[in-house]
Amino acid sequence: MIVSHCVARNEDNGGSNCKGCITNHFDHRCPLCRPVLRCVAGCLWNGISKSKCVKTCNSRKRKPRLEDCKRCMASCKCSCVT
Repeated sequence: MIVSHCVARNEDNGGSNCKGCITNHFDHRCPLCRPVLRCVAGCLWNGISKSKCVKTCNSRKRKPRLEDCKRCMASCKCSCVT
């Protein structure tokens, strides 16, 4: 059995775990990114290639774009170990 443990590596996180950092950003700093990042995650979990997922979820009509969300979520530098 593989067990993974993820910790956040940022100062503004207040020492909470990775999940807490991401949840905080979704709720307060980057709320518009939730559907974009869920789209990418669901796509990847279904075994679709990264490039196709990015193309599918990064619609030019959709704001914010994936690049904007990556910048917004960047302060949650999570490090996962197995």
